[in-house]
Amino acid sequence: QAGVDPERIGLLGISQGGWIAPLAAPMDPGVAFVVDLCGSTVTPRQQLVYEERQTLRQMGIPGGLADLAATVTALYPQRVRGTWWKKNGDFDPIPFWRECGRPSFIAYGLEDAHDNVPIDDVIDRIESLQREHPDLDLTLKLYEGSGHALQEPGKDNIRLDFLESMTEWIHEKSAATGSAHSQS
Repeated sequence: QAGVDPERIGLLGISQGGWIAPLAAPMDPGVAFVVDLCGSTVTPRQQLVYEERQTLRQMGIPGGLADLAATVTALYPQRVRGTWWKKNGDFDPIPFWRECGRPSFIAYGLEDAHDNVPIDDVIDRIESLQREHPDLDLTLKLYEGSGHALQEPGKDNIRLDFLESMTEWIHEKSAATGSAHSQS
C-alpha cells in the first residue's frame, strides 16, 4: 500500500492472537514490532481450566469446589474438539516470546483475572522471561479497572490511555527502527 513503509509494520495480537503474534513475527523479517493485547502466556489447557474455574465461581460455587469442578468441566470442550486440543492444548507461548526478536508491547487489564486470564501467572511468566533474557525488548503495561477487552471502566469503548500508550510506543519503536534502517 502506498505510504506504508514495509520495514515499519508490526503485528497486533488480541486474546488468542497474543499467542500467535510472537510465533508469526520471526517468519517475516519485515515485522518490526509486536503488540499483544490480553494474550495469555499460559498454555490453552491452563487457560481453559482457569476460565472454567472463574465461570463456576461467578455462578456462586465456592473456591475449592470450583477448582475441582473446573478440571472436570474443562474436559467437555477438549472432548468436543479433541483433535485441536491434542495438537494445541499444551502450546507454550513463552519459547516463542523468547525467539520473537522484536520489540513487544504487552498489555493486560487487571480485572481479566476475574474472567479469562490468570493475570498473576501471566505477569510472573513475562517478568521471569525478562529476568532470564534482559536483551528482550518487552514493555509490559497493566491497566486497573479493565478486563479482557481493555475497556474504559464503566464504558463500552477501549481505553484511551491504552491507545495513547500503544501509539506512543509504536512511534518510538518505529523511529528507532527507521533510524537503524537508514544507518544500515
